[in-house]
Amino acid sequence: MLPVICVCLSATFQYTIVFDELKLNEVNRTEEHFITPSGKGINVARILCSEGIHSRVITHLGGPRTEEFLSLCLQNGIDVRYTPTTVPIRTSTTLVDKKTGTSTELLEETYEVPSSLTDSVQDVFRTELDNCSAVVISGSRPKGYRDDVYSSMARMASEKGLLTILDMKGKDLVACLEARPSIIKPNLQEFAETFLGKTSVLENSPNDDLFPSVREKAREIFVKYGTKSVITRGRFDTWVFDGEDLRIVANIDVPVVNTIGCGDTLSACMTASLLRGNSLIESVRYGMEKATQKASHVELL
Repeated sequence: MLPVICVCLSATFQYTIVFDELKLNEVNRTEEHFITPSGKGINVARILCSEGIHSRVITHLGGPRTEEFLSLCLQNGIDVRYTPTTVPIRTSTTLVDKKTGTSTELLEETYEVPSSLTDSVQDVFRTELDNCSAVVISGSRPKGYRDDVYSSMARMASEKGLLTILDMKGKDLVACLEARPSIIKPNLQEFAETFLGKTSVLENSPNDDLFPSVREKAREIFVKYGTKSVITRGRFDTWVFDGEDLRIVANIDVPVVNTIGCGDTLSACMTASLLRGNSLIESVRYGMEKATQKASHVELL
């Protein structure tokens, strides 16, 4: 099988620190901590590798820790094609509390990049398109990239007839719809804000009352663009518009240890399943199963 292109314009070092019990405003010590290369597209590539599917990450890298990042990617089987820049790689820190089963994220915002990176990254992307089976574009667009960086990539992928999956939100997602991507995968909060104008939707609430309006909008998107929707809802059931109706794919309730990377696990495993010829519903169900397994462990799969 040809590799999957994973676009990740916000690569990061993921530093995870695990405590038996995290006490606020106290000194907390632990021997359990590790660092991994991360960012949504990097995570998708890692999981695809575990599924036996080769992938190539398109990104930019810079700063004094570039070689360290590339070395970590190599250890994780992640093939990176990057445009060099002077912009450093950010660090995200996750504090896992085993006693409460919670994970707290401390995130550095992505750094602004030179506008010239847009053309450079798109050139690398265009070159890789001739030798791939699918494209997954994930994450927010850092400041400095032109507004059309994602929509241009989505258009190029669609023109090649490739399976194209978008995990993004807001104006970037709306702009990409004109390219007629195969699938969009926002969470419910992102979908509601992007398409329904609702800014008060909470991630940890079921929001079942939104089902009719989401159903109508997802149908409208499919009719106009031929694009299917996978709308995740955290620990609640996932809503999937498969081209006929908005289906409910039941979640599996398990004790949660660390939710970091679960959405990316779903994206990757759903992609792998689709490439194996399974239906969207079957593929989402498989992705959710794998994401649930991920949530019950500290380490990234």
